Amino acid sequence: MKILISDKIDEKGIEIFEKNGHEVDKRFGITKEDLNNEIGKYHGIVVRSATKLRADTLEKAENMKAIGRAGVGLDNIHLEKAEELGIKVFNTPEAPSVSVAELALGFMFSLARHISIADETMHKGVCNKGDYLVFTLKEKKLVII
Repeated sequence: MKILISDKIDEKGIEIFEKNGHEVDKRFGITKEDLNNEIGKYHGIVVRSATKLRADTLEKAENMKAIGRAGVGLDNIHLEKAEELGIKVFNTPEAPSVSVAELALGFMFSLARHISIADETMHKGVCNKGDYLVFTLKEKKLVII
């Protein structure tokens, strides 16, 4: 199978395709025009959120068997057209869970320690760290609503 990877994904994912005998073309940031001109030669495509697979593009994908969305949402893929053309669409809803959890923790620390505003004011040459009432997260309980 010939697979197009149109948005940057982890190199491990690409290696899995290659180890299983697939020919992989990495075209990160491919333009809509180039995608429309070249999509017909691929059997599969892996996208994230940047590549938009609209009906007019899918019409040109005469050899396409599968679309893989590296992520949760499918709003950048015309699902009805894919189904009409017999193209299977897959996504990876669990993939971003660790990144989202890490980001949530990062935001909690940033809010508790006023990191964003302190960074902004320091870049402006203002050292007003005493202006921010800071508390630690040690021995605090987190409630998720």
